Amino acid sequence: ASFDVILTDPPYGVGAPNFAPQASTGHDYKDTETNFKELSNILADESFRVAKERAHAYIFCDMRKFEHLGAIMVLAGWTVFPTPIYWFKGNGMVPFPKHGPRRTVECILYAWKGERETLVLKNDAITKIPAIRGKELVHGAQKPVALYCELLSRSARPGDTVLDSFGGSGTILVAANIMRLTATYIECDEAQYNRATQRLNVKELD
Repeated sequence: ASFDVILTDPPYGVGAPNFAPQASTGHDYKDTETNFKELSNILADESFRVAKERAHAYIFCDMRKFEHLGAIMVLAGWTVFPTPIYWFKGNGMVPFPKHGPRRTVECILYAWKGERETLVLKNDAITKIPAIRGKELVHGAQKPVALYCELLSRSARPGDTVLDSFGGSGTILVAANIMRLTATYIECDEAQYNRATQRLNVKELD
């Protein structure tokens, strides 16, 4: 019962390390179907446990995993919005280069615990925040700070607490600085953790 918002981006279970040579930055983490199922079961139960009596959750996931993730979140006690929030990122992989199309949309599961209401009513499509490109991209699954701020603006007031249990390069830390939140960041990869510590005092969008 510690966090107002859970905002996290776990592995999708889609074999991301095999995306090369399309990926400009490697996905150096385990991303198997089995790993996804194990992590998502833990995430559903533990996120509910550590969330406050009234809380929100935003979890990035592959579209093909949305129904599975939503079901186990419901079993854990969350109320899940029946359709995803979509982020139109402007670029992406081409799973079948000879046939197309390019995948430019990502999926976010939104859920709530108790009767926590949103602060502002917004659309289920986020369209004006492009993906990170070039030298600023240091993690294959890195999300823009502006995207995290957009999601947090729907749910968190200054002083609220937010958890990112798959913290990557530390996007949640910068977003929390901008939004005046208290963030808890967890990451198992030492290189990404070290990058994140360099962003502890950053208060600027990408």
